[in-house]
Amino acid sequence: MKWGKIRASRQPIFNMTLSTKLTALFLTILLLFGGISYYAISHFQNDILQEEVVLNLADNARSYLDDIDRLLEDGFNDAQYLSLHRLVSAKSATPSQIHEVLERFLSKNPKYVSASYYDMSRVMIATAGPGLGKVGEQHEPNAYWPK
Repeated sequence: MKWGKIRASRQPIFNMTLSTKLTALFLTILLLFGGISYYAISHFQNDILQEEVVLNLADNARSYLDDIDRLLEDGFNDAQYLSLHRLVSAKSATPSQIHEVLERFLSKNPKYVSASYYDMSRVMIATAGPGLGKVGEQHEPNAYWPK
């Protein structure tokens, strides 16, 4: 057996020109840079969008709470107005006089559907609008009427 010299030839695996190699290199760099940029931008954009949504929801909640607070305060002021009215607070007031006061109150305040007046023993004295019971009827104790 003869041992001969093995010649190693330097044949390129891909027969490409320099311009083709440079084009492939720059395209690869461009794709990597573009992919990384896209990921970073979309990630930061999601963070910014999420923060904006949270701030918007907080503003909406604050606005709704202000509206509810205003509504409750108006209701409290209206109840105070009615309780301090001279006819309602007078012991000599008749149910028809109280009914007239309640009717005038409802005509000035369309946000209320009905208004009723009770004594301390839970008996309805007068009502205006579609009542929640009958005049002279005593309500059972519940959360509004503790024992």
